[in-house]
Amino acid sequence: MNLSDNSLKKEQDNIDEKQKIPPQIAVFDLETSGFDPQKDSIVQIGIVLLDTQTGKITPLMNTLCREVEKYISQKAWIFQQNILSYDEVMNARDFNEYYNEIQNIATQYVCTAYNIKFDFRFLEARGIVFNKVFKDIMSIASEICRFVSEKTEKNTEYRKYSVEDAYKILFPNRPFLQGHIAIVDATREAEILMKCLSILSAIPLTKTED
Repeated sequence: MNLSDNSLKKEQDNIDEKQKIPPQIAVFDLETSGFDPQKDSIVQIGIVLLDTQTGKITPLMNTLCREVEKYISQKAWIFQQNILSYDEVMNARDFNEYYNEIQNIATQYVCTAYNIKFDFRFLEARGIVFNKVFKDIMSIASEICRFVSEKTEKNTEYRKYSVEDAYKILFPNRPFLQGHIAIVDATREAEILMKCLSILSAIPLTKTED
């Protein structure tokens, strides 16, 4: 790839100069009963640790949970997709039981997510404090995907790429199974981040990369 492209070069400079790539990054993904962090409940938490030197991805948390003080509708989107069952969530342990573990991860590691505003807004509303935050994976991936797609798409104006779209562009030879399982999505998002960092910073791809 030719990194002379202005927008891509700018993205590379932003990471290289303003935010050095940390050796480890914790990638968060949540499933929720809705979109309002004040009214809706976190129902699943997936967190993985990405080693940016090797590409190794290690699960840190994979759990169902509920928030006993939040109302959860049986008609919530997450249940309508047959991803999780209402009974599974209602029988899960309370979110507060995992609070300290989540906070320890947020304190110990540089953290990010795919669309940080969504995931971190839910967690911060519950008192989680992030010590250091890396750039939103969606922002990085959208620049890379636009650049990669220039040869095949007529309209390559900047847009936000979904996890599925970004994964299919960056890993064209890998199948993409339907997501919305927090630990699966967190793993895919970590793979996307590693691929993007490899392109932007010329990190040699490991055997785990295409």
